Amino acid sequence: MEKMPVTNFPMPEYLMIYRPEWSEAEVPASSEVERLVDEFEFHEEKERELVCRYRELVHEANNPFVEFLLGLIVSDEEKHYRVMCAMLSTLKGDLLWTRPKDAIRGLADLPGGHGELLELTEDFIGLEKEGIGTYKKLIEGSEGYYRGLFGMLFETMIRDSEKHIKMLEFLRERLKEA
Repeated sequence: MEKMPVTNFPMPEYLMIYRPEWSEAEVPASSEVERLVDEFEFHEEKERELVCRYRELVHEANNPFVEFLLGLIVSDEEKHYRVMCAMLSTLKGDLLWTRPKDAIRGLADLPGGHGELLELTEDFIGLEKEGIGTYKKLIEGSEGYYRGLFGMLFETMIRDSEKHIKMLEFLRERLKEA
């Protein structure tokens, strides 16, 4: 990892809120990576608070429809939190020269002879694209059902498939580079 120069930056707005006891003069000099770690930590805490609040709402809802929709959101927010934790662990591990268990590792160590994985990745990209086409047809076929609920759910599934394609394409490119 390239060593980032240590410089003084103006106190970021999030630190004024997150650490109000610091004055401008007391903000420690930090590298870009250290600042990024601070920002990730701040966002990780906000994600944790959001997940807790959503869970409370699910518990208080007393309505199966509201519980269902909020449950889907909770699932996504929990996933976002896990992703933030993994990215934060990765940054901290690199910054502190440690290897945390939950850090994202292996990007630079992709082994050769991964033709089968590359082939499967291509297949999965095709299946995800096919799924998007199917969801679009299902949106048309269920238009107006349950006041647009099914269409909205299919649209979110399309966005998930688009995200999966983006991830698989990233993996495909890294496999080709290895």
